Amino acid sequence: MADQRQNITDYLQKLPTAILHLDARFKPEFANQALLQLCGAESYVEFEQKCSPLVDAIRANEPGMPFTIGLNGDTKLLKYLPRTLNGQDNTGPITELIIEEIITESAAQKQLQKHNDALSKIINLTFDILLKIDMQCKVHWVAWQIEEILGLSAGQIIGTNLLDLIHPDDKEKFRQTLQQVSFNMNADIRHIRLRNKLNAWPHFRCRIYQVYLDDAGNIGVQVALHDEHLSVIAEQALRASEARYRSFVNNFPETIIQFDFGHNITFVNPAFKKITGYSPDVAYSDNFLQKLIDEDDLPNFKSHLQIAQNGQISQTEFVFHPLEGGKRMAIATALPLLEGGCVTSTCVIIRDITQEKSLQNQLIQSHKMETIGTMARGIAHDFNNILTGIIGNASILLETLAEDEFTLQTIGEIEKAAERCTHLTRGLLAFSRQGNTTIEPTDLNGLIQTMIHLLRRIIPSSIAIEAPVTLNLSPVLVDQGKIQQVITNLVVNSRDAIQNKGKSQESQGKISILIEEVEISEAQSKKNLDAYPGKHLKVSVSDTGTGIPETTLSQIFDPFFSTKEIAQESGLGLSIVFGIIKEHNGWIEVSTEANIGTNFQFFLPTLEESIKESKYIEGKIVHPGGTILIVDDDELVRNMASKSLERYGYHVLIAQNGEEAFAVFKANESSIDMLLIDLTMPELDGQALIEKIHLITPEMKAILCSGYDHDLAMIDQNTRFLPKPYNAVDLVRLVGEFLQK
Repeated sequence: MADQRQNITDYLQKLPTAILHLDARFKPEFANQALLQLCGAESYVEFEQKCSPLVDAIRANEPGMPFTIGLNGDTKLLKYLPRTLNGQDNTGPITELIIEEIITESAAQKQLQKHNDALSKIINLTFDILLKIDMQCKVHWVAWQIEEILGLSAGQIIGTNLLDLIHPDDKEKFRQTLQQVSFNMNADIRHIRLRNKLNAWPHFRCRIYQVYLDDAGNIGVQVALHDEHLSVIAEQALRASEARYRSFVNNFPETIIQFDFGHNITFVNPAFKKITGYSPDVAYSDNFLQKLIDEDDLPNFKSHLQIAQNGQISQTEFVFHPLEGGKRMAIATALPLLEGGCVTSTCVIIRDITQEKSLQNQLIQSHKMETIGTMARGIAHDFNNILTGIIGNASILLETLAEDEFTLQTIGEIEKAAERCTHLTRGLLAFSRQGNTTIEPTDLNGLIQTMIHLLRRIIPSSIAIEAPVTLNLSPVLVDQGKIQQVITNLVVNSRDAIQNKGKSQESQGKISILIEEVEISEAQSKKNLDAYPGKHLKVSVSDTGTGIPETTLSQIFDPFFSTKEIAQESGLGLSIVFGIIKEHNGWIEVSTEANIGTNFQFFLPTLEESIKESKYIEGKIVHPGGTILIVDDDELVRNMASKSLERYGYHVLIAQNGEEAFAVFKANESSIDMLLIDLTMPELDGQALIEKIHLITPEMKAILCSGYDHDLAMIDQNTRFLPKPYNAVDLVRLVGEFLQK
């Protein structure tokens, strides 16, 4: 019961209407907060002290009749309405008075003015445009902010139609919204554009609600326009930036992967599927990294993710397994993604470098071959000088010694051994692309068909060899002997691979030689450093042998490298092939599979694509002749040449280098008939020496000697070329013939 009374008391205290309770003796028992405020009392105790005039006035006036009374220093006009309530604990009835202040017209005007002043302050403090319009959109009133924001004065706007300021695309939206508003509902338009003084269209957020336009009760709406142009422009810029970002990420040619701190993939761009073959759904699955990245490289890859989590950028290379199978190489750049200056995730940009690695390995191999070729050239030069001495002296012995069978047989064995060494040096020079070359237009198909009979002699009958005829092929500009050597070396290599396979003798395997004319595109040429676009003949020599182990594949073109027994071959076969093909402006490729076989393919430019300035070897013309100046830095060669010529009555002068030779020539200029010069010498070489001498005596005849190929520009009517190694007979014949001429 007490709780109920307390609830009623609390309720009465909160009412805005003044309430007074009087007992039967008209003594106050309760006054709510609204009555205390009306009387200017801060507490009920103070009210009890001040309430006597109010109580007396109430007793003196009839209910509902206005009366005046001085309260809180002001004269107020009041009226009251009574009602009788049951008292508490049988104390008798209680009279409840509801007291209302009647505001006079002057007081109402003051209150209205106070309200208008407050409203004016609010309007002056706001940054929005406020307008009052009727339902036909005619402007009746507008706040001053319109001039600050749109550059239009209130006088220019009042009386006009607001629709004239609204963007044509937004007018219908505004009309529809205007029809939806009522006194109990506001309506919002998120974005609407209004024309400003500069005829631009800034964006506004619009709120509309119904109001009375005037005292006559005409209904209209108040429009509040909040300038959101900068935020809209920023939002549009953000959307454009996001669109550019999406476009960049979606069209980026490399794979972009985002990781959380648990190394789980949270995003991949479309390039991910192109490079790996996996769909994004698979990428988001658990433990996908273990499937994608080679197990040997996975720990290193994760360590770089950790580096990115620590806020640093790093790079690493790794092997991955695409969906189609096999292995590919990639380079990953791991970087942190920041929000608010903190790392929230990591991003890895992955680029497939399989082809680059292949080209890099080819470049390394090419540089290695160039280096080895240079070494081979120097070795061949020294060998040729030694062989010149051996062969030359052997030929002298044949002419001077008694013709007993044992002596002739022994010298013959020396010549055979020297001849074998000569073939070895020619192989080295072919590899280093420094050998002599006779180039002519050739029907490659016909050349290979003529070789088949010879090739069958070096291949067991249990190995089949086929070379189908291909018609209408373009000719190629080649040295036929060297191309025959290429085919022979490749066929012998295939034969050995088949025999090592260990199949039965009845059917050991097959060797195929195929020729086709192909057009190498720009894209195809990028797969091999030596390749270039254009028409080429592709010659394939394939076998069904053991294949080449992956561990040795990069070494097969190295000189003296061989997987065969030491006594079986020199190890120059494939290196000579490599050198000859490079010499002919071609390139060679190899593909192999264990226990399936190997396919060598070499490409030669067709005649239209070949270098037209071919090098042809001058014929060796023998003539008989005086005094010969021999210039060679090798003592063995000088002595052999000197003895050979002196035996035939020539007077010989000797010099061991170019500077010494020039001094001897100056001292004996009138008596010297011919020069025999080694092209390769330290300090002043053979070419520089002959040019220096020809400035003094242009008609001086000279024979140039070298184990290398010679420059045709050096050969003229006063110059001949003699390749090393040479024998005494060839030397004497050429000297005599040239002197007589």
